[in-house]
Amino acid sequence: MLDMRQLPLFLLLALPLCTNLLAQPVRNGELPAPMPLFPSTNWWNTDITNAPVDPKSASFISFIGNSRGMHPDFGGESGDPDAPIYGMPYIVVSGSQPLVPVTFDYDDESDYAAPGRPPGYPIPEQAKSEQRWIEGGLAGGDARADGDRHMLIVDRDNRILYELYATRWTGTRWEAGSGAIFPLDSNTRRPDGWTSADAAGGDPPGTGPL
Repeated sequence: MLDMRQLPLFLLLALPLCTNLLAQPVRNGELPAPMPLFPSTNWWNTDITNAPVDPKSASFISFIGNSRGMHPDFGGESGDPDAPIYGMPYIVVSGSQPLVPVTFDYDDESDYAAPGRPPGYPIPEQAKSEQRWIEGGLAGGDARADGDRHMLIVDRDNRILYELYATRWTGTRWEAGSGAIFPLDSNTRRPDGWTSADAAGGDPPGTGPL
C-alpha cells in the first residue's frame, strides 16, 4: 500500500510519464474542441436545414440504396497484406510534435509552413516503419507502397490540419506529391486553382480541406 506521505513524490515521478503519453501521436484520435471545426461563418458549417432539395435527390438515393447507411472510412482493416487498411486514416498530434521538412513533387502548389509556425509537417517518427499511419496502410519506407498514400495530421494544440499526398520515406527524407495546410480557426483559403492534398479536389481546381 502506498504511504500517503510518499504521494507527492509518487505524483512527481508519474507526471513525466503522463505528459509523455499525452504527447504521443494517436491514430484517429479525438479532434480538438470546440466543435465544429472552422469558424461558424465557414462554408463547411453552413446550415442547410432549409436548403432546397435537388430535383434528382430521390434518384441519387435510390442509386446508392435506400437501406444503406453511411460510415466513416478512417482506416478499416482490409485483410490485404499489400494494402492493410482501406479508407483514409488521420493522425492527431500535440503541439510539441517535431516539424520535419518534406520535399514535394509539385512544390509550386504546396504549403511549406502553417501561418505563424516554423516550416515542416508534424509527421510521427512511427510512420517511417509502422503500418496504418498512411492511407493504404503500408509504412512510409515500405518499397511496396504505391497509390495516393494520403497522410492527414491534426495538430490539436495549435488547431492546424496538415495534408500530404503520395507520402513516402526514402530512408533519408520525407517526400510527397504535394502538401496543404489549413488553420482550423480560420476561413483563409489557399490560392484559387491549387489542388488539395487529401483527394477532396483531386486535380486542379481543388481548394478545400477534407
